[in-house]
Amino acid sequence: GEKEDELLDEARAEKPRIKVKGAVYEGITVSFFNSSSTIRERAENIVFYLDVKYKEVAWVSLKDANTIDDL
Repeated sequence: GEKEDELLDEARAEKPRIKVKGAVYEGITVSFFNSSSTIRERAENIVFYLDVKYKEVAWVSLKDANTIDDL
């Protein structure tokens, strides 16, 4: 109902992200809200984040994460 929608909106992170300190493998799907992306190849030490400009899931290496405005 309406109250449930309100609570869900309040619980959403403003800039959601997932840090992976290890490996993520192809075939994994990462979702934030209504946006998702499927990993095509193995990657290590990355940060997934919601690119607010394009409303899509993107990722960068952990070492480059502090250069991304959306994080």
